[in-house]
Amino acid sequence: PLILHCRGSQADPQDAYRDQLTILREYVGAGKIKRRGAIHCFISTWEIAQQYLELGFYIGFTGVITFPHTKQYAEVVYKTPLEAILVETDCPYLTPVPHRGKRNEPLFVRHVAEKVAEIKEMENGKVEATLFENTLKVFYKIPAPKL
Repeated sequence: PLILHCRGSQADPQDAYRDQLTILREYVGAGKIKRRGAIHCFISTWEIAQQYLELGFYIGFTGVITFPHTKQYAEVVYKTPLEAILVETDCPYLTPVPHRGKRNEPLFVRHVAEKVAEIKEMENGKVEATLFENTLKVFYKIPAPKL
């Protein structure tokens, strides 16, 4: 899978996302990108997220969505179909609440999943199961564990 991490400038945080979308459309349209992947560590608008979704990418959310001053991302999480979401740690950075200020660890991804469930007003179990399925779809060469 193609994993893309995109960061804009301080002057215009969305400029890199727009540039990346322009390039992706060219390659997807020409059939040069057959397999999609994820937009890692997504911190942009719903309008930008929609464009990635239309190209067949998953949207990856990190601990940023748990921070108190990032409520603007709740709209993006809410509107993004659960079947198109991945949760990530970005370890060792972007540690979710309640561990903010500590080194991020893979175990903490559960707090990101819980925040997705809270924002979407869904049961944790359903959200976790769908997010797990999404991960297996994106990283299709990883065999599903026997639970």
